[in-house]
Amino acid sequence: MTAYKRRRGMTYDPVWKREIPEDHPSLASAADDAANVMSGYNQQLPLELNTTKEATPEEFAEWQEKELNWWADRQLTFVGIAAIVQLTALGFMASVMLVADLAFK
Repeated sequence: MTAYKRRRGMTYDPVWKREIPEDHPSLASAADDAANVMSGYNQQLPLELNTTKEATPEEFAEWQEKELNWWADRQLTFVGIAAIVQLTALGFMASVMLVADLAFK
């Protein structure tokens, strides 16, 4: 029971927290109303993410040769370029702070 008085001819719906006239056609339940409205919506199909198959040793050797070795051969170059970019950015930031300090003394 709620703390406020109910008006005559009204029924309280606890699902939607509202009062409904007693002669309303869908007085059965607001949940039934929602179910009727939502029944027409499409639902997402289940994702089948755990349907993997084990690779044979031949398939793994082919994958290792064609894809993994290419990345392994170039990995040091990628890391070196990233380190140079970071050090350059750090040096540029320090030089801007030094120039700003000298300019605004």
